[in-house]
This record gives sequence, C-alpha cells and structure tokens, in this order.
Amino acid sequence: MSESDCSGSMSIYRLLSGHKTLVILIISAIIMMVMLVIYHSIGDGSETDVFNFYKQAEAIKAGQLPYKDFVFEFPPFALIFFMIPSIFTSDLQTYIFLFGIEIVFFSLVTLYFMINVAEKMKINKYFVSIIFMAFILIYFQQMIRKFDIIVAAFTFISLYLFCEKKYTSGYAVMAFAALVKVYPAFLIPIFIIMNLTDKEDVMRKKNVLKGIVACLGVALVAIVPFILMSVPISDILSFIGFHSNRGFQIESIVALIVQCLGSLGLTTFVIVPSCDTYDVYSSICNALLPYWSAITLLAIVLVLVLIMHHASNVKCRSNYRVFTSEIIMYSLAVIMTFMLVNKVFSTQYVIWIYALITFLAVINEKKINMPIAVLSILIVVFSGLIVYFGQYYDLFLIVNIIRDLMLLFVFSQIILHLLGKKNIFDPSYSEALPELRIKETK
Repeated sequence: MSESDCSGSMSIYRLLSGHKTLVILIISAIIMMVMLVIYHSIGDGSETDVFNFYKQAEAIKAGQLPYKDFVFEFPPFALIFFMIPSIFTSDLQTYIFLFGIEIVFFSLVTLYFMINVAEKMKINKYFVSIIFMAFILIYFQQMIRKFDIIVAAFTFISLYLFCEKKYTSGYAVMAFAALVKVYPAFLIPIFIIMNLTDKEDVMRKKNVLKGIVACLGVALVAIVPFILMSVPISDILSFIGFHSNRGFQIESIVALIVQCLGSLGLTTFVIVPSCDTYDVYSSICNALLPYWSAITLLAIVLVLVLIMHHASNVKCRSNYRVFTSEIIMYSLAVIMTFMLVNKVFSTQYVIWIYALITFLAVINEKKINMPIAVLSILIVVFSGLIVYFGQYYDLFLIVNIIRDLMLLFVFSQIILHLLGKKNIFDPSYSEALPELRIKETK
C-alpha cells in the first residue's frame, strides 16, 4: 500500500471516528434499506395495512374527506404520514416501497434521539443502538407495514424535549403524537405530574398551564381545518368511538383467558373477523365488554397515582440521568398498562416500547442488564412468531401466553420499582451482572 493510500485511509478513519453517531446511523440505514429491498421483492403487500393507507391517501387525492366521505379509524395527523408516499406516486407497489422508506427514516430519527439521550445519561450508545436495531430487524417485515414507529419516534422526541426542560415543546410534540395514534395521550399526565412534583421549580404551575395550552393548540390545528370543511366534530372524533366499540381482540389478555378456558372445556367461544384482525366472543366477553373501557382507564389512573407517589419522593431532579430514567420508567408503566389491559392488543404494539425498554437494558458504559435485554428480545421474537404463524397456528395460544408472561414480568418489576421494592433494576442487582465491554478509540 502506498504512502498516499495510507494517508487517505487515516484521514477517512479520523473523519469517521470524529462522527461516531453519524457512522451508527449510516450503518443502520444501510442494513434497513437492504432488508426493505429484500422484503419488498418477495411480497406485494396488497393484504397489509399499507394497502388501506394507500386507499385512504388516494381517496383524499380524489377530493374525498376523511370522517365525512369515508370511515377513518385514526386521529387526523395520521393522514400526513399516509399522504407523504402518495405525493410521489399513485402506483400501489411504489407506494408500499416509499412507505417502507418512511418507516426506515423514522426508525433512524428515533435512534438519533436515543443516542443523544444515551450520551447525556453517560450510558453506552453502542449497546443502545445494537439492542434497538435488534428489535427493528427481528420484526422488520411487519414494522414496514405499520406506522407505529412513527408514533414511537414522536413520543420519544417529546420525552427528550421534556428531559431537556423544554417543557412546552415536550407537551406539544406529545399532543401531536396522540393525534397520530391515541396512546401518547396517556403520557401527558406524566408530564403534569413531573412538573407539579418538582418543588424546586418556582415555575411549575406555569409550566403545566403552558403545556396544556400547547396541547389544546395542537388539537385545534388538527381539528379546525375539518370544521372549516363542514365536517361535524362528532364525525372528526369518531376514531375514539371506533376503537372503544370494538370487542376483545384475539391477542388481548381477556381473549386469551377465554380461549384457554374454552380449550379446557370450561366455556365456549367464537372467533369473528373484525377490523382486519379477529375478536373473541363468549358469555364471559359479553359480560365484561360494557365495562372494560372503564376498567382500562381505571387501571391507567391507578398507575398514574402510583407514579405521582413515586415522583413526589424522587430526589436529584437536577441529575439528567435520574430524571430521564424515571420518565422512561413512568412512560413504560403507563404504556404497558394500556397494552396489557386494553381490549385490543395488536402485536405491533410492542413497537411502542422499543426505544424505552432499551434504556432499561443498558446500565452504563460497560454493562447490560442481561435479564431485561434477553426478555425484551424474546418478547419481540415471540411477537414476530404470532404474526408469522397466525391465529390458526396450533401453538398460537401458547406463544401468546409466553409473550404476555414475559411482558407481565417486566411490568411487575417496573411496579416494584415504583413501590420502592427490590427489583431487577436495583443497582445492587445490576452490579452482579457480567460486564460486557466495547472499547472506544479515544
């Protein structure tokens, strides 16, 4: 090798070593784009959710109004992300590929902010990136057919802004996320709790007020254009009723219990197609259904009360790592409550916790919490199996139960943490774990 070649190689090495985050993002982008090309080449996607997004985008291009001219089951801002690929094409296959690129982009956005948080928390950004990318790749074939990573991206950006003490922006972005898909709305009370329990902040009440005003402002931006186009508010809000009126989806905890009881001959049930998935109906389901939305809301409220109690006793609010860790823990507690208690537990919901649970698995620069890392990866693996084999697979019930038991275990550890009890997140437990080292070039 000539001297000039060596000099050029060293220059490239120095350039890349000075931009490690960029290198991580580029490598991740290449991996995801290769996967996207492979999956797009082996399937037309005509029976996936993307086909529905395509039809809705084309309907809008034809002059139809969502909520008025056709049923739209999502909040208003979801339209933005359905329309982006449609700006460039009306061909279904091209739309599917462009939608996949959109998903790759928001996956990278999520990873970018995760790396920023990791650096500020002084934990290993390489471990964070590897675990997050493992989640992405395991479930990639399904993820590119959903838009959940988009919501997860804005949710994490909101948490990032809040941890940066940019409270009003954090509220506004979380409201935006909730108007793409509803579940981030349940995280807004966490912001209110964190603000109100910060006794050292003399602006705490004003911060909450500004945050609420920001949320209302975002909601008005979403709704007013439809009102001006003569769409009744009741129709605009129909997406809330659309989901609250659904039955127990086949993967929900209640539906799984009913199916288990049915397999033991203790009850009877039927599986009925509904909303591109399946619902389970039985005498037990019929008895619980009228009250289950209220039960789900009550469960979330109880967790929020527990969070308020815990937040009131957290010290070192000025410590970025402590503050961020608690917000991540609180957000996971609320999201997992919704996932596990709700009438619908569609498998792609696991995407919601990708970024958050990664920060439970990475302890510091040198260590990984192996139980959480392994459990998290297995949860995603089993979720992929559930989708791959479908509801008529002989082991459907068993695979679902194992996945949900792992989720319940992680959730139980979070609740123990909020109660101040010993759990696998305790430093004393973590110190006993083996060290995994990644050497950085200084």
